[in-house]
Amino acid sequence: MTAPARLTPSITTPPGDGQVYDVERIRRDFPALRMTVNGKPLVYLDNASTTQKSQMVIDRLTQAYTGEVARVYSPHTLARQVTDEYEAVRTRVAAFINAARKEEIVFVRSATEALNIVANGFRAELKAGYEVLLTMMEHHSNIVPWLVACEQIGAKVKVAPIDQNGDLQLDQFEAMLGGRTRVVGITQVSNVLGTIYPIKQIVAMAHARGIPVVVDGAQAAPHLPDRRPGHGLRLLRLLGPQAVRPGRRRGALWADRMA
Repeated sequence: MTAPARLTPSITTPPGDGQVYDVERIRRDFPALRMTVNGKPLVYLDNASTTQKSQMVIDRLTQAYTGEVARVYSPHTLARQVTDEYEAVRTRVAAFINAARKEEIVFVRSATEALNIVANGFRAELKAGYEVLLTMMEHHSNIVPWLVACEQIGAKVKVAPIDQNGDLQLDQFEAMLGGRTRVVGITQVSNVLGTIYPIKQIVAMAHARGIPVVVDGAQAAPHLPDRRPGHGLRLLRLLGPQAVRPGRRRGALWADRMA
């Protein structure tokens, strides 16, 4: 049996780069890693919870707090400057995921909020007896909003199975796409196993039946070049990588203008 695709970290050669991965140079970018803890250089492994900040992030935040404190879209000069910076980030995020227009990017407080917004938006499409199809590998933020919405309306959440290797059972998934299915919610990369799902194939299966697909791209966006997967995809949620964002979480929702 062929093993499913996985995201695997490399300590020697990053993907797409033929040069040696200089770990010491990367460590020097993070002031906290210069500390000594219990008589030894700090080795920090709790990145799944939160990460230390690079000097670049610290410097940029200092710049923002010392000379760029204003409400975006206000009419005064400083606010206009801050608004320009804010919109420049929207443009960069759009380019990062290959969006057609920057107006398709919606900034949110977290990737979880992005999915909450989407799930609430789909309430109008759900009625008693209708179904939302998820998979066993979803992050809880792509489960709870759908459970709440379905419970209040009388719809059902169905869960597509995975095998012992963490691979989605595509034949069973396709069989579960029924006449009552109104939306599919699926992760592009598992946050537990790193399994890479065949999103283009999954989107094609759903769209052949007129079913919209919501993709959780929080784990995939920092790693995969195909950040807006699948032809005809309408909704994708993103999470700002912890190492390059301020203390508070930041996320984005990409929505096709035709969605």
